Amino acid sequence: MGGVTWHQRTAAGAVLTAMSLGVREAVDHRDDDVAIVQEINLPPFDPDAAVELHVERGGPDDSWVVIRPWLLRRAQ
Repeated sequence: MGGVTWHQRTAAGAVLTAMSLGVREAVDHRDDDVAIVQEINLPPFDPDAAVELHVERGGPDDSWVVIRPWLLRRAQ
């Protein structure tokens, strides 16, 4: 029995599928990332707070959190 084996057909199918998906991504690029932004009113800074959150608008990499574990234990 000669001809193309099922391994070759499967590999060729995988390559063609990958190529078609790549072409579709290049031609019909959709931005699926949706940013969800919700503004909230935070209470004023409290030095006795166990958790302090500083959110930088438009720059999540610049946001930070301070956790004071000794104040968490006191609240229990």
